[in-house]
Amino acid sequence: GGLVDREGLVARLFRALDEVNGPAAARGRLSSGKLRRYAELRGFDGDGDEWAVEFSEMCADYKWDARAGVDVAQFAQFVNNPKEGGAFATDQELLDLLPSVHASARSSGGPSSPSAAGGSGTRKKWLTRQKSGDLSKDPVAEGSAAPGEGAALTPEDVRVVLERSLGPQAKIDAVAARLVARMAERVMDEVVGAAARIARHRGSNTLEASDLRLTLGRDCGLWAAR
Repeated sequence: GGLVDREGLVARLFRALDEVNGPAAARGRLSSGKLRRYAELRGFDGDGDEWAVEFSEMCADYKWDARAGVDVAQFAQFVNNPKEGGAFATDQELLDLLPSVHASARSSGGPSSPSAAGGSGTRKKWLTRQKSGDLSKDPVAEGSAAPGEGAALTPEDVRVVLERSLGPQAKIDAVAARLVARMAERVMDEVVGAAARIARHRGSNTLEASDLRLTLGRDCGLWAAR
């Protein structure tokens, strides 16, 4: 029993991850590879390409320097955010993770499958994190569109668009295709959110084409034909 010092617990977990390749490799920051250890223990089971996309998005969301790595304060903000799906852990889950991190540090390889300690995390929770705002609850809520089951634009859609521009021989690697798809989803979220605010400003809960045209023209310099 007793109260748990969460700040100290997060710091202990951070140190364990930092030393996962041995104390000599510790540098006070978590690289992409070290943070992936945490992700795998919390349920991430994607491949290297999927992790590259996920880490890139986290760096953009949290303003991390991908080359410098994540410091303890940034890591604490990350694991303490309940909107982060599989990344968020309760005090007890953090306690349960520590032995698993130490075990992976003693082994030659990292965890290749989700640990029992991370039972509440899934890859879907990592790749489809909760966004601010939810238009499914309020048609003109401020913020982004409601989180969907998948990206608005799929990697296959990206390839089709690329082929239209560069011909059937056009190629794009898997990581780049996923990044473009996720970027398109975010742009759509931002445009719909801004247009929804315009609709609300004129006292309506219906998003109209004129709201979108104004948003695209004013914010993006894209004046859509009527």
